[in-house]
Amino acid sequence: MVALYGQRLLPDIEVCMAKDPGRRKTGMNLNTLGLGIFSTLILVIGTMAFFMPENLTLLSTTYPYNLFRVDLGLIGIIIALFNNKKISKYSNLALGTLIAYQAIASFSHFYPEEIFQWTILDDILNADIGLGMILLSFFEKDELIH
Repeated sequence: MVALYGQRLLPDIEVCMAKDPGRRKTGMNLNTLGLGIFSTLILVIGTMAFFMPENLTLLSTTYPYNLFRVDLGLIGIIIALFNNKKISKYSNLALGTLIAYQAIASFSHFYPEEIFQWTILDDILNADIGLGMILLSFFEKDELIH
């Protein structure tokens, strides 16, 4: 790799995959990667719903719900950028629970059903993304992804 004044700027692959605890490990764990992917998906869905005409979409286009999705996606992306295994794990659990609650609330007519006005597609996305994030939070594999 590139060296500057005898120090390496970028770690070698062998350093990343080393089992020696004294060496610096780089890369993302699965929880951080999953949090980044799911949060980006939530952000994209929320942003798209802002610009879609109400009569041409299967998603809820209410302003509060779109703002909630965008905010939730941004929070998840920011947390994923910290690349901290423990924070990512608990963030997956917390954000996944919030998202899964929306599917349950829609089905059971709980708050904030009147405000968010969920559709069937919202319920499917909320159940899938929420349960995916919750299940991912229980994944303990310590391997790094490069």
